[in-house]
Amino acid sequence: MFDQKRLETTPEQHIRDMFAETETGKLVITYYSLIEEPYKLSYDVKWDKSDAEELVQKYKKLTSALKEIGEVHNELSSKEQREKLLSADALAVWDIYIKPFEPFEVDLDIIGELYYRGECDQLTDEENELLERHHDWFEAQSLTRLPCVHRSPKYVMNRTQRYEKLVTMKAPQSVIDEEGRCLAEEMVLYYYGLCD
Repeated sequence: MFDQKRLETTPEQHIRDMFAETETGKLVITYYSLIEEPYKLSYDVKWDKSDAEELVQKYKKLTSALKEIGEVHNELSSKEQREKLLSADALAVWDIYIKPFEPFEVDLDIIGELYYRGECDQLTDEENELLERHHDWFEAQSLTRLPCVHRSPKYVMNRTQRYEKLVTMKAPQSVIDEEGRCLAEEMVLYYYGLCD
């Protein structure tokens, strides 16, 4: 079950709360799963208050573009339609985060199912090998679109694509907001997490 205080916090305030937490030590993030108990990981994050406020603005700009894309996603199949329907900011976000990657040799819905089953420890050796190949492929694709700052861009890209998909599906705002908090966490680690 999610922490009630978290659910009552906007993603922007969540960024500010994460900054307040790092003022006295490591940033601790709780990860939730449908199939296992929540667990916590701690990270070294180096930022100051102005960095946190700058990230809030980056977050707002990114999610504003994602909402714009998600509201008309099904009408964006051609470049001409995208140029007609989207602002310059949303077009840039489409090209970096949303534009389909080069096809992987296996349907991505199957990959998603394997990731889910993998969390339940029900994969064969061949399926594990396929997931490893997909991981390497996705990493390479991500690095062509975003520079590697402090954390692999694939994490923030995964969250970005999930956020946009929830908008496209017209998910409840509470669900979109929770994905937004997860996206905010990944943005913090991507821009300000310390390298290993």
